[in-house]
Amino acid sequence: MARIARQQSYVQFTVGEGLYALPLSVVEGVAALPEIVAVPGTNSRIMLGLAYIVGQIMTVVDIAPLFNRGATEHARQVLIVQADGEYYAIKADSVGSVITTASFSEKPSTHDEYSAGVLMIKDRSGIILNVPKLVQTICS
Repeated sequence: MARIARQQSYVQFTVGEGLYALPLSVVEGVAALPEIVAVPGTNSRIMLGLAYIVGQIMTVVDIAPLFNRGATEHARQVLIVQADGEYYAIKADSVGSVITTASFSEKPSTHDEYSAGVLMIKDRSGIILNVPKLVQTICS
Protein backbone atom coordinates (compact mmCIF):
# COMPACT_ATOMS: atom_id res chain seq x y z
CA MET A 1 0.00 0.00 0.00
CA ALA A 2 1.29 3.42 -0.91
CA ARG A 3 1.58 6.07 1.78
CA ILE A 4 1.46 9.82 1.56
CA ALA A 5 3.64 12.02 3.79
CA ARG A 6 1.86 15.39 3.84
CA GLN A 7 -0.69 16.28 6.51
CA GLN A 8 -4.33 15.95 5.46
CA SER A 9 -7.41 16.93 7.45
CA TYR A 10 -10.69 15.05 7.19
CA VAL A 11 -14.19 15.34 8.62
CA GLN A 12 -15.38 11.94 9.82
CA PHE A 13 -19.04 10.90 9.73
CA THR A 14 -21.24 7.83 9.86
CA VAL A 15 -23.95 6.54 7.60
CA GLY A 16 -25.55 3.47 9.14
CA GLU A 17 -22.73 1.26 10.39
CA GLY A 18 -20.29 2.71 7.85
CA LEU A 19 -17.55 5.17 8.74
CA TYR A 20 -16.61 7.74 6.10
CA ALA A 21 -14.36 10.78 5.76
CA LEU A 22 -14.35 13.84 3.52
CA PRO A 23 -11.34 16.07 2.90
CA LEU A 24 -11.79 19.18 5.03
CA SER A 25 -10.94 21.25 1.96
CA VAL A 26 -14.30 20.40 0.32
CA VAL A 27 -16.50 20.65 3.44
CA GLU A 28 -18.27 23.99 3.79
CA GLY A 29 -20.20 23.13 6.94
CA VAL A 30 -22.68 20.93 8.77
CA ALA A 31 -26.42 21.59 9.15
CA ALA A 32 -29.52 19.90 10.53
CA LEU A 33 -31.30 17.66 8.04
CA PRO A 34 -33.80 19.91 6.25
CA GLU A 35 -37.06 19.14 4.50
CA ILE A 36 -36.24 17.60 1.13
CA VAL A 37 -38.32 18.34 -1.96
CA ALA A 38 -38.28 15.58 -4.58
CA VAL A 39 -37.45 16.62 -8.13
CA PRO A 40 -40.17 15.52 -10.57
CA GLY A 41 -38.97 13.02 -13.14
CA THR A 42 -36.05 11.70 -11.10
CA ASN A 43 -35.98 8.21 -9.71
CA SER A 44 -32.66 8.07 -7.91
CA ARG A 45 -31.80 6.41 -4.61
CA ILE A 46 -28.73 8.65 -4.42
CA MET A 47 -30.03 12.10 -5.39
CA LEU A 48 -32.95 12.55 -3.01
CA GLY A 49 -34.03 16.01 -4.10
CA LEU A 50 -33.44 19.65 -3.26
CA ALA A 51 -33.38 21.50 0.04
CA TYR A 52 -32.95 25.07 1.22
CA ILE A 53 -29.92 25.06 3.51
CA VAL A 54 -28.10 28.09 4.94
CA GLY A 55 -29.64 30.41 2.38
CA GLN A 56 -29.00 28.26 -0.68
CA ILE A 57 -30.79 25.53 -2.63
CA MET A 58 -28.71 22.35 -2.66
CA THR A 59 -28.93 18.82 -4.01
CA VAL A 60 -29.34 16.34 -1.14
CA VAL A 61 -27.41 13.09 -1.51
CA ASP A 62 -27.62 9.71 0.24
CA ILE A 63 -24.35 7.79 -0.17
CA ALA A 64 -25.62 4.60 1.52
CA PRO A 65 -26.86 2.96 -1.73
CA LEU A 66 -23.42 3.51 -3.30
CA PHE A 67 -21.95 1.22 -0.65
CA ASN A 68 -24.81 -1.32 -0.70
CA ARG A 69 -26.18 -0.17 2.65
CA GLY A 70 -29.77 0.64 1.65
CA ALA A 71 -31.16 4.08 2.40
CA THR A 72 -30.00 6.25 5.29
CA GLU A 73 -32.85 5.92 7.78
CA HIS A 74 -31.61 7.78 10.85
CA ALA A 75 -29.86 10.79 9.35
CA ARG A 76 -30.03 13.93 11.47
CA GLN A 77 -27.45 16.08 9.73
CA VAL A 78 -25.99 16.94 6.36
CA LEU A 79 -22.43 17.77 5.41
CA ILE A 80 -22.30 20.62 2.95
CA VAL A 81 -19.65 20.11 0.29
CA GLN A 82 -18.63 22.18 -2.69
CA ALA A 83 -17.52 20.63 -5.97
CA ASP A 84 -17.31 22.15 -9.43
CA GLY A 85 -18.78 25.40 -8.11
CA GLU A 86 -21.96 23.71 -6.83
CA TYR A 87 -23.07 22.87 -3.30
CA TYR A 88 -24.29 19.42 -2.23
CA ALA A 89 -25.66 18.16 1.08
CA ILE A 90 -24.64 14.62 2.07
CA LYS A 91 -26.93 12.93 4.61
CA ALA A 92 -25.17 11.68 7.74
CA ASP A 93 -26.34 9.85 10.84
CA SER A 94 -23.65 11.61 12.85
CA VAL A 95 -20.75 13.94 12.16
CA GLY A 96 -17.58 13.49 14.17
CA SER A 97 -14.52 15.59 14.64
CA VAL A 98 -11.89 16.78 12.21
CA ILE A 99 -8.89 14.51 12.17
CA THR A 100 -5.46 15.30 10.77
CA THR A 101 -3.12 12.57 9.67
CA ALA A 102 0.04 12.19 7.66
CA SER A 103 -0.76 8.70 6.46
CA PHE A 104 -3.60 6.82 4.86
CA SER A 105 -3.94 4.03 2.39
CA GLU A 106 -4.19 5.36 -1.15
CA LYS A 107 -5.34 1.93 -2.24
CA PRO A 108 -9.06 2.21 -2.85
CA SER A 109 -11.42 0.13 -0.77
CA THR A 110 -13.63 -2.55 -2.24
CA HIS A 111 -15.87 0.29 -3.40
CA ASP A 112 -12.99 1.88 -5.29
CA GLU A 113 -15.19 3.85 -7.68
CA TYR A 114 -16.32 6.18 -4.88
CA SER A 115 -13.29 5.83 -2.62
CA ALA A 116 -10.16 7.97 -2.63
CA GLY A 117 -8.59 5.71 0.00
CA VAL A 118 -9.01 4.21 3.43
CA LEU A 119 -8.26 5.95 6.72
CA MET A 120 -7.90 4.32 10.14
CA ILE A 121 -10.06 6.13 12.68
CA LYS A 122 -9.94 4.78 16.24
CA ASP A 123 -9.28 1.17 15.18
CA ARG A 124 -11.93 1.32 12.44
CA SER A 125 -11.36 1.80 8.76
CA GLY A 126 -13.15 4.73 7.19
CA ILE A 127 -13.70 5.25 3.48
CA ILE A 128 -12.41 8.58 2.17
CA LEU A 129 -15.00 9.69 -0.37
CA ASN A 130 -14.00 10.54 -3.92
CA VAL A 131 -16.05 13.75 -4.19
CA PRO A 132 -15.52 14.36 -7.94
CA LYS A 133 -16.72 10.82 -8.75
CA LEU A 134 -19.68 11.22 -6.39
CA VAL A 135 -20.70 14.47 -8.10
CA GLN A 136 -20.28 12.86 -11.52
CA THR A 137 -22.64 10.05 -10.45
CA ILE A 138 -25.23 12.51 -9.13
CA CYS A 139 -25.16 14.59 -12.29
CA SER A 140 -25.40 11.66 -14.72
